[in-house]
Amino acid sequence: MTNQKGVVVVLIPLMLAAIGLVSTGVMANIDHEKSQAVKRDQQRTADIQIIKNKLADYYQANKTYPLEKKENAKAAQVLQQYLGDLPDDPLKDKGIHFIYWSGDNLAFTLTYFSEADHHFKVVFSD
Repeated sequence: MTNQKGVVVVLIPLMLAAIGLVSTGVMANIDHEKSQAVKRDQQRTADIQIIKNKLADYYQANKTYPLEKKENAKAAQVLQQYLGDLPDDPLKDKGIHFIYWSGDNLAFTLTYFSEADHHFKVVFSD
């Protein structure tokens, strides 16, 4: 009976230490993922601003925004046709792309996903 109590007294601190180490590793990984998501969001926001500026330049030259005429066309493909090279969305590998829409050629909407906030953000033309 005494030997069993001694084993338990030794095992409990060892188990707590192991749980603490695993928890520390998990928390560090979560913090790293959050910081990476924030960096990707910052890049995505900067990229959307570049696209918005290109759309403004296009509007100045043509007095209209590109109209999406193709069905099932991805926004990046439509805009590249009119604006040339565009920044790559950091989430494109995950199948999430920004969304461009202009139904009347006088205004546009850009929508993109924010990983840190877990929601979509919308940018309208001025």
